[in-house]
Amino acid sequence: MGAAIGALGGLSGGWLGTLGQRRQQLAEQRRWRDEVRRDAYVQYVTSARQLIAAQWMLSTILRSEGSAGPEWEDRFTVAHDAWVDFSAAAAAVTVAGPRQVADSAEVLRVAVLDAQRAAMSWLDDAREAGRGRLPLREAAFKARMKAVRKPDKAFQAAVRVALGTDS
Repeated sequence: MGAAIGALGGLSGGWLGTLGQRRQQLAEQRRWRDEVRRDAYVQYVTSARQLIAAQWMLSTILRSEGSAGPEWEDRFTVAHDAWVDFSAAAAAVTVAGPRQVADSAEVLRVAVLDAQRAAMSWLDDAREAGRGRLPLREAAFKARMKAVRKPDKAFQAAVRVALGTDS
């Protein structure tokens, strides 16, 4: 009987040790996941800000009296490079999740893409016209940039919920 009690105690101790180890592994996985998500979210927000700034810089140079093609092309290159970074960051957020953050990131990505397209249409027309001051294109660009605000705020709110910092 003593041997049976000893064996039962040994099994119970081993089981409790395994259970404790499993809990620790799950906690470490959650910390790792949260760190990956936080990094993806920060990169996404940072790259969105850089792209938006590059788009505004392009619009500023297009509006400038006496600006010309080479200056436009320099700003276009900066905006294009920022778009590449933003696209990569968007993919990272989609992978990192969770779904509500990925979905809000996609809505923001589409809004920023619309603004990028408006800037590119303005640039294309400026190239053709030989001048950057095109009021209709400028108005379309500004409207698209204004439309970025709401999805940007929604993304930030979704991130706060996902990270448990929405208080």
